[in-house]
Amino acid sequence: RGAARTYVAPESASPLGFNSVLAWDRKLFATHREVGLVTWSIDQPGPPVEVAQDSDLAHVCVVGDRLTYSRGSELHCRTRGGAEIAPIALGPEPVIGIVPRGDGCIVVSASGEVVAIGGEENGQPHPPRRRCGRVRAAAALPWLGDARLLLATDEGPICCVGVDDSLVTQYVSAHRGLKALAATNGIVAGVTGDRQRIVLWRSWDG
Repeated sequence: RGAARTYVAPESASPLGFNSVLAWDRKLFATHREVGLVTWSIDQPGPPVEVAQDSDLAHVCVVGDRLTYSRGSELHCRTRGGAEIAPIALGPEPVIGIVPRGDGCIVVSASGEVVAIGGEENGQPHPPRRRCGRVRAAAALPWLGDARLLLATDEGPICCVGVDDSLVTQYVSAHRGLKALAATNGIVAGVTGDRQRIVLWRSWDG
Protein backbone atom coordinates (compact mmCIF):
# COMPACT_ATOMS: atom_id res chain seq x y z
CA ARG A 1 0.00 0.00 0.00
CA GLY A 2 1.34 3.40 -0.99
CA ALA A 3 0.37 6.97 -0.24
CA ALA A 4 -2.90 8.29 -1.61
CA ARG A 5 -2.71 9.96 -5.02
CA THR A 6 -4.65 13.07 -5.92
CA TYR A 7 -6.05 13.58 -9.41
CA VAL A 8 -7.13 17.20 -9.81
CA ALA A 9 -10.46 18.07 -11.40
CA PRO A 10 -10.57 20.79 -14.06
CA GLU A 11 -11.74 24.20 -12.90
CA SER A 12 -15.50 24.59 -13.09
CA ALA A 13 -18.23 26.65 -11.48
CA SER A 14 -20.55 23.64 -11.51
CA PRO A 15 -21.89 22.47 -8.13
CA LEU A 16 -22.08 18.91 -9.49
CA GLY A 17 -19.51 16.20 -8.94
CA PHE A 18 -18.37 13.33 -11.16
CA ASN A 19 -21.12 10.76 -11.66
CA SER A 20 -18.98 7.78 -12.78
CA VAL A 21 -15.30 6.87 -12.87
CA LEU A 22 -13.31 4.03 -14.42
CA ALA A 23 -9.69 2.82 -14.39
CA TRP A 24 -8.71 1.31 -17.75
CA ASP A 25 -5.62 1.09 -19.95
CA ARG A 26 -3.42 2.85 -17.36
CA LYS A 27 -5.79 5.82 -17.32
CA LEU A 28 -8.62 7.16 -15.19
CA PHE A 29 -11.78 8.29 -16.96
CA ALA A 30 -14.59 10.22 -15.30
CA THR A 31 -17.84 11.67 -16.62
CA HIS A 32 -19.42 14.93 -15.45
CA ARG A 33 -22.77 16.25 -16.64
CA GLU A 34 -21.45 19.79 -17.19
CA VAL A 35 -17.68 19.36 -17.71
CA GLY A 36 -17.59 16.31 -20.01
CA LEU A 37 -15.21 13.34 -20.17
CA VAL A 38 -12.05 13.86 -18.12
CA THR A 39 -8.94 11.68 -18.48
CA TRP A 40 -5.91 11.33 -16.20
CA SER A 41 -2.81 9.16 -16.52
CA ILE A 42 -2.73 6.77 -13.57
CA ASP A 43 1.04 7.27 -13.35
CA GLN A 44 0.78 11.07 -13.34
CA PRO A 45 -1.37 12.37 -10.47
CA GLY A 46 -2.39 16.00 -10.78
CA PRO A 47 -4.21 17.79 -13.60
CA PRO A 48 -5.99 15.77 -16.32
CA VAL A 49 -4.27 14.92 -19.58
CA GLU A 50 -7.48 15.49 -21.56
CA VAL A 51 -10.87 17.12 -21.06
CA ALA A 52 -13.41 16.35 -23.78
CA GLN A 53 -15.92 19.12 -23.12
CA ASP A 54 -19.50 17.96 -23.50
CA SER A 55 -22.71 17.86 -21.49
CA ASP A 56 -24.97 15.23 -19.95
CA LEU A 57 -22.33 12.45 -19.89
CA ALA A 58 -22.64 9.49 -17.49
CA HIS A 59 -22.14 5.74 -16.97
CA VAL A 60 -18.58 5.32 -18.23
CA CYS A 61 -17.58 1.64 -18.56
CA VAL A 62 -15.67 -0.73 -20.84
CA VAL A 63 -17.65 -2.75 -23.39
CA GLY A 64 -15.50 -5.25 -25.25
CA ASP A 65 -12.37 -3.23 -26.02
CA ARG A 66 -14.07 0.15 -26.14
CA LEU A 67 -14.58 2.97 -23.68
CA THR A 68 -18.34 3.46 -23.52
CA TYR A 69 -20.55 6.10 -21.91
CA SER A 70 -23.92 7.75 -22.39
CA ARG A 71 -24.86 11.25 -23.47
CA GLY A 72 -28.53 11.74 -22.73
CA SER A 73 -30.24 9.03 -24.80
CA GLU A 74 -27.17 8.25 -26.94
CA LEU A 75 -24.46 5.64 -26.51
CA HIS A 76 -20.92 6.85 -27.25
CA CYS A 77 -17.80 4.71 -27.74
CA ARG A 78 -14.05 5.29 -28.13
CA THR A 79 -11.46 2.78 -29.24
CA ARG A 80 -8.41 2.06 -27.11
CA GLY A 81 -6.48 4.48 -29.34
CA GLY A 82 -8.98 7.28 -28.67
CA ALA A 83 -10.86 7.25 -31.99
CA GLU A 84 -14.56 8.05 -31.58
CA ILE A 85 -17.19 5.72 -33.05
CA ALA A 86 -20.46 7.14 -34.39
CA PRO A 87 -22.95 7.41 -31.50
CA ILE A 88 -26.00 5.16 -31.32
CA ALA A 89 -29.30 6.96 -30.74
CA LEU A 90 -31.60 4.94 -28.48
CA GLY A 91 -34.75 7.05 -28.24
CA PRO A 92 -36.16 10.03 -26.36
CA GLU A 93 -35.57 8.80 -22.81
CA PRO A 94 -32.17 9.23 -21.11
CA VAL A 95 -29.94 6.25 -20.42
CA ILE A 96 -29.81 5.35 -16.73
CA GLY A 97 -27.56 2.28 -16.91
CA ILE A 98 -25.09 0.42 -19.15
CA VAL A 99 -24.37 -3.21 -18.29
CA PRO A 100 -21.46 -4.82 -20.20
CA ARG A 101 -22.24 -8.36 -21.36
CA GLY A 102 -19.64 -10.29 -23.33
CA ASP A 103 -18.49 -8.09 -26.21
CA GLY A 104 -21.73 -6.12 -26.13
CA CYS A 105 -23.91 -4.47 -23.53
CA ILE A 106 -27.40 -4.00 -22.19
CA VAL A 107 -28.63 -0.40 -22.08
CA VAL A 108 -31.48 0.62 -19.76
CA SER A 109 -33.46 3.80 -20.32
CA ALA A 110 -35.48 5.79 -17.79
CA SER A 111 -38.70 4.50 -19.36
CA GLY A 112 -37.85 0.93 -18.29
CA GLU A 113 -36.93 -0.20 -21.80
CA VAL A 114 -33.99 -2.61 -22.09
CA VAL A 115 -31.94 -2.71 -25.30
CA ALA A 116 -29.27 -5.29 -26.17
CA ILE A 117 -26.43 -4.05 -28.36
CA GLY A 118 -24.04 -6.44 -30.11
CA GLY A 119 -20.29 -6.39 -29.73
CA GLU A 120 -19.41 -5.57 -33.33
CA GLU A 121 -17.92 -2.11 -33.79
CA ASN A 122 -20.89 -0.72 -35.68
CA GLY A 123 -23.49 -2.95 -34.02
CA GLN A 124 -27.02 -1.60 -33.96
CA PRO A 125 -29.44 -2.02 -31.06
CA HIS A 126 -31.89 -4.90 -31.01
CA PRO A 127 -35.59 -4.03 -30.62
CA PRO A 128 -36.22 -2.66 -27.10
CA ARG A 129 -38.15 -4.62 -24.50
CA ARG A 130 -40.02 -2.92 -21.66
CA ARG A 131 -39.39 -4.86 -18.45
CA CYS A 132 -41.10 -2.60 -15.87
CA GLY A 133 -42.30 0.96 -15.29
CA ARG A 134 -40.04 3.99 -15.05
CA VAL A 135 -36.69 3.36 -13.38
CA ARG A 136 -34.09 5.45 -11.53
CA ALA A 137 -31.04 3.16 -11.56
CA ALA A 138 -29.80 -0.13 -13.01
CA ALA A 139 -27.06 -2.66 -12.31
CA ALA A 140 -26.12 -6.28 -12.98
CA LEU A 141 -26.57 -9.16 -10.54
CA PRO A 142 -24.08 -12.00 -11.28
CA TRP A 143 -26.12 -15.15 -11.80
CA LEU A 144 -25.04 -18.66 -12.90
CA GLY A 145 -22.19 -17.50 -15.11
CA ASP A 146 -24.22 -14.68 -16.66
CA ALA A 147 -26.15 -11.79 -15.12
CA ARG A 148 -29.65 -10.58 -14.38
CA LEU A 149 -30.69 -6.94 -14.44
CA LEU A 150 -31.61 -4.97 -11.34
CA LEU A 151 -33.97 -2.07 -12.09
CA ALA A 152 -34.84 0.41 -9.31
CA THR A 153 -38.40 1.53 -10.07
CA ASP A 154 -40.13 4.79 -9.24
CA GLU A 155 -42.80 2.80 -7.39
CA GLY A 156 -40.31 1.34 -4.90
CA PRO A 157 -39.30 -2.28 -5.54
CA ILE A 158 -36.17 -3.32 -7.39
CA CYS A 159 -37.23 -5.54 -10.30
CA CYS A 160 -34.80 -8.37 -11.05
CA VAL A 161 -35.27 -9.43 -14.67
CA GLY A 162 -33.58 -11.86 -17.00
CA VAL A 163 -31.90 -10.73 -20.19
CA ASP A 164 -33.19 -13.68 -22.19
CA ASP A 165 -36.27 -14.77 -20.21
CA SER A 166 -39.48 -13.22 -18.91
CA LEU A 167 -39.07 -14.11 -15.20
CA VAL A 168 -39.38 -11.09 -12.88
CA THR A 169 -38.65 -11.13 -9.13
CA GLN A 170 -38.48 -8.21 -6.70
CA TYR A 171 -36.40 -6.81 -3.84
CA VAL A 172 -38.77 -4.86 -1.59
CA SER A 173 -38.16 -2.13 0.99
CA ALA A 174 -39.89 0.96 2.40
CA HIS A 175 -37.67 3.22 0.29
CA ARG A 176 -38.69 4.52 -3.14
CA GLY A 177 -36.65 5.99 -5.97
CA LEU A 178 -33.28 4.43 -5.15
CA LYS A 179 -30.48 6.50 -6.70
CA ALA A 180 -27.88 3.79 -7.35
CA LEU A 181 -27.59 0.00 -7.32
CA ALA A 182 -24.76 -2.53 -7.06
CA ALA A 183 -24.58 -6.27 -6.49
CA THR A 184 -22.31 -9.24 -5.90
CA ASN A 185 -23.20 -12.93 -5.95
CA GLY A 186 -24.48 -12.67 -2.38
CA ILE A 187 -25.54 -9.05 -1.76
CA VAL A 188 -27.74 -6.45 -3.47
CA ALA A 189 -27.26 -2.83 -2.38
CA GLY A 190 -29.20 0.35 -3.10
CA VAL A 191 -28.64 4.01 -2.20
CA THR A 192 -31.79 5.76 -0.97
CA GLY A 193 -33.24 8.79 -2.72
CA ASP A 194 -31.92 11.17 -0.06
CA ARG A 195 -28.44 9.59 -0.41
CA GLN A 196 -28.33 9.06 3.37
CA ARG A 197 -28.73 5.28 3.59
CA ILE A 198 -27.60 2.07 1.94
CA VAL A 199 -30.22 -0.69 1.83
CA LEU A 200 -28.95 -4.29 1.67
CA TRP A 201 -30.59 -7.55 0.65
CA ARG A 202 -29.32 -11.09 0.37
CA SER A 203 -29.33 -11.82 -3.34
CA TRP A 204 -31.48 -14.93 -2.87
CA ASP A 205 -34.05 -13.22 -0.61
CA GLY A 206 -36.08 -10.27 -1.89
